[in-house]
Amino acid sequence: MSCRFLLSILFSLTAAAQSTLQTPTDDALQQPPGSVEGRVTNVETGDGISGATLRLIPVGRRGAQGSDYNTTSQNDGSFRFDAVNPGNYFLIATQTSFASPSGSTQRNYIRVEPSQEVRDIAVQLSQMGRIRGKVTDDNGSPLYGARVQTFMTYNLRGKTQLRRVSQATTDEQGRFALKTQGAGKYYVAAEPESEEPGKAPAQKDRGQEQTEQEQTSAESDPGKLDLVRTFYPKSLDLEGATALEIAGGQDAPDVTIQLRRAAAYHIRGKIEGMASGATSRAPSISLGPRGGVGSDGMGEVARPQADGTFDIAKVVPGSYTLNVTGTDNSATQQGARSSRTRLLARQDVDVGAGDVNGIVLAVIPLVNLSGRIALEGQDNPSWSGVRVNLLPIGAAAGSGFQTVAVQADGSFALENVAPGEYLVRTAGIPTGSYVKSVSYNRQDITNNGVDLTQGGGGEIEIVLRTGTGEVDGTLTADAIPATTMMVLAPENPAADGSGLLLGSQQSAGGFVIRNVSPGRYYAFAVERWSPVWQNSDFVRQIENQGVSVDLPENGHLQVQLSLTTMDQMQAAAAPLGLTAQ
Repeated sequence: MSCRFLLSILFSLTAAAQSTLQTPTDDALQQPPGSVEGRVTNVETGDGISGATLRLIPVGRRGAQGSDYNTTSQNDGSFRFDAVNPGNYFLIATQTSFASPSGSTQRNYIRVEPSQEVRDIAVQLSQMGRIRGKVTDDNGSPLYGARVQTFMTYNLRGKTQLRRVSQATTDEQGRFALKTQGAGKYYVAAEPESEEPGKAPAQKDRGQEQTEQEQTSAESDPGKLDLVRTFYPKSLDLEGATALEIAGGQDAPDVTIQLRRAAAYHIRGKIEGMASGATSRAPSISLGPRGGVGSDGMGEVARPQADGTFDIAKVVPGSYTLNVTGTDNSATQQGARSSRTRLLARQDVDVGAGDVNGIVLAVIPLVNLSGRIALEGQDNPSWSGVRVNLLPIGAAAGSGFQTVAVQADGSFALENVAPGEYLVRTAGIPTGSYVKSVSYNRQDITNNGVDLTQGGGGEIEIVLRTGTGEVDGTLTADAIPATTMMVLAPENPAADGSGLLLGSQQSAGGFVIRNVSPGRYYAFAVERWSPVWQNSDFVRQIENQGVSVDLPENGHLQVQLSLTTMDQMQAAAAPLGLTAQ
């Protein structure tokens, strides 16, 4: 899994928990350190896993130098961290031959008190397997040089996404072998790399200019039936595909993907401004299906010519979105912190019964936003330490995260923002206050965020109000795992799954969550934190196992909780195609 993807998840969890989790402070660093020990095991066999790398990452201090603790598991799978400063941490384990049971990096939440010895932390990994099979044409003949890819679903900020896990090229017999990343559901797709079955793949990018003969052939018969990308076993799209259910450490039975022929067309156009040097190097053009499950790797990718023209071939009828990403050195980039990869242009395209020509993709300028934050009932509150964050939604926003300090008069400015979709979040607001509303050009964006994919600009207004409350929880159980947390899930969560509040154990079976915004929640005591809680459909699926909480302003409620186990969480997640990890 990419570093960017991991950091994106860690930031999301940190933002959700920041009102209740206390990170190691200078005072905490002076307190007596504790220790953390546990064991890494194979989830299928229970055997210890040696050579696993384990990291303790402080919540809220992402990327701070010297803030992580690292160790390696012993022959029996045991591990130990000594001299751990008091605070809240995520524990991450990786091993080259293993993955987490869900296929994405497993994060255990751990709290370390002064002088505390945290013991019996259980970390489970699943041995990687393989998917083997064969790719044939529509007549059953093996295809040499076909590209085969596997995809797996995961949960990112409350939404189901699809990520590419691995890819390979078929040999002379049309065979392939792909690695899996733990137990889960896998989708497999194959596509030819050459026009003729059995012929070696062409060694050129899709964006390279066609020869006159190829161009003439395409224009004379634009609707000819071509072999096109096909999902296992024989589907042209993800909706009709069959997922392979693979257990950890096991290989899937051999599969055969028979490519289909379909009327396929070209999408041709030009990126406006490239010839005048708007970008420092050729950008990437991705064509992905519009709507449905989000994906950071399923779309077709093309490279434009030096003059900005592009030609994407073999596109079956459907609704798509063109995204252009690259680095921007145009005048709009001047004054930005760096020239970095960002969304340059986006356009929806519908393909019917013919080629789509004449698409013009204009590079979208960077966006400047101004804003103001206010606290109801107070004329001159202190804004010291208050920050406003722009959190990108989805892969198209690139590395567009920004954070700015609020000035003494309550104003703030977000400059040179890359086009994309963003959520507006605050950090460090006065104790006892909560975000009542967020608006952009007088339109409410509190939960759904702001769409800047076509550029824009304007005013952000954030209104705070005093009146947060407190929810205390008590868990009665014979044995309470050290990783147990209290979760408050809003009845109406934000689009990114944020708004979750987390509380660690204050005493044996006791929890407290302070600075809770008034509203209705479902309270749970969970065996271990899982990102699946950020999915609103999952919360609705499991809400009957929690305790309904209706907190008024300045309220203080006490709830009696029963333990929600990982098995119960998985049972609620499975019907949604999700995995509790």
